[in-house]
Amino acid sequence: MSASLVRATVRAVSKRRLLATRAALTLTPSAVSKIKHMLQNKPEYVGLRVGFEPVAAMDSHTHWTMQRPRAQQMNR
Repeated sequence: MSASLVRATVRAVSKRRLLATRAALTLTPSAVSKIKHMLQNKPEYVGLRVGFEPVAAMDSHTHWTMQRPRAQQMNR
C-alpha cells in the first residue's frame, strides 16, 4: 500500500479518573452500628477489611461431605 492511502490520526487525551457507578458493598443499618461499636475504642484503626477465606469454605464443605452417607456421596 502506498503511504497516501494509509492514514492514522492520533489524538492526545487527558487521563480521566474512573468513578464507580455502583457501591462495591452494601451495608445494612444494623451492620453499620455493629462496625461503629467495634471500632469505638480503637482510634488507630482506619478501615474495615472485608474478604473471603477459601480455606474456611473448603473446611465447611469437606465437613458437610464427610457427614453425608456414602451412597449419597456417590450419586453426587
